[in-house]
Amino acid sequence: MKRFDAVVIGGGPAGMTAALYLLRSQASVAVVEKLSCGGQMLMTHMIENYPGFPDGIEGWKLADVMAAHVDKYPHEKIADEVMAMEQVPGGHRIKVGGEWIEAKVVVLCTGARYKRVGIPGEKELLGKGVSYCALCDGNFFRNQVVAVIGGGNSALEESLYLSRLVKKL
Repeated sequence: MKRFDAVVIGGGPAGMTAALYLLRSQASVAVVEKLSCGGQMLMTHMIENYPGFPDGIEGWKLADVMAAHVDKYPHEKIADEVMAMEQVPGGHRIKVGGEWIEAKVVVLCTGARYKRVGIPGEKELLGKGVSYCALCDGNFFRNQVVAVIGGGNSALEESLYLSRLVKKL
């Protein structure tokens, strides 16, 4: 059974950052990501609010830059899904795919998912007018007519933020 100082579950920005800090501390690390490293930024056309890229950067390019930085350090990448976890003396056992690995520490960076509305064209227009984050993407809609779909606190907060940027809400 493979053993690591730390296993990072999730290869989005938080997971890659956690892995980078651990690796720079010379810990043995495995990063478990069932898809591609990058998380939600892989679904983001342009990221304008990340320091160091004043002209913005496409989401997939930022994911590649982050992954290349982490890849400068020796670590194990496991492209599979976590099926189970259990605490054992001295750490944790994690079932990844069909195999078990052990780690002293597990860092959970499992990300988030946007709640889809399910209306026609929503999926096809994601990043081309459909957005799930006013703070992230509101600037793209400056001085335009926009609509916010949703109920509850999140929709209200997004609307309040957008009301300062857009022509009509």
